[in-house]
Amino acid sequence: MKKLLLLATAFIAITASETNAQPRKGDWMVGAKVNPMALKGGYFLSNRFIAGVDVMPGFSYQPQNKNIGFNLGVEATFRYYFAPKTGMQAGKFYLFGDFDAGYELQYSHNYFSKSGGFSGNFKTGLAPGLAYFINDRVSIDAALRTNLRGNFTRNWSHINTNPEFGVQIYLRGKKNARPE
Repeated sequence: MKKLLLLATAFIAITASETNAQPRKGDWMVGAKVNPMALKGGYFLSNRFIAGVDVMPGFSYQPQNKNIGFNLGVEATFRYYFAPKTGMQAGKFYLFGDFDAGYELQYSHNYFSKSGGFSGNFKTGLAPGLAYFINDRVSIDAALRTNLRGNFTRNWSHINTNPEFGVQIYLRGKKNARPE
């Protein structure tokens, strides 16, 4: 399912994207990533810096244990591309740094023992990464994210590092729209 979503997003982006101008201040970014699955959105504050939000829905079902679970995470994200001041161009690789911080709400229920409930964790993470601009409006990226999770009642001892892969689409902002 995740691979299908990623491929569909990439196909739509490549076939429907406008070219002739790289992303710049005032433009928007939308996208998706896997591991964990998330929908992304952001706004270019400069030609190289994006502030945005990641939304991470999740679902799990374990028939052998009769467990069901849902989770929803929301994170503020900040991404800086190490590129020339003029911005990114098609056909090139760019390094980036990504910082995020947010909250994840989880619900689980075991139908066998009739137990479960809500829990939540604060999360913050850093990710160095590499983005390749397929054309002037679409990029694919890979990053290695290190996360720190915890809540106020326990210590922040849960640290993990995971690879991430994503597709981003860059849309023109109102100020950057082409005259008709």
